[in-house]
Amino acid sequence: MQGRNDWLAVFCASLIWTPIIFTPLHLFTQGYFTAIGNIVATWLSQIPVNLVAIAVSARMNRPVENLKQI
Repeated sequence: MQGRNDWLAVFCASLIWTPIIFTPLHLFTQGYFTAIGNIVATWLSQIPVNLVAIAVSARMNRPVENLKQI
């Protein structure tokens, strides 16, 4: 990943899986659509975790710069 736009694209794409994949999967396995509250709750727990994961990944993608800070 090269810039801020790449990280933003990954973050946005990570939020799309819930309505696109989880909702139909829930319908096929449970027989009814999940409530919008479940999707929102998933996003609320997913957003901080994704932000941390992206931040860690961004730091790991710059190993030379990280060595200079040590």
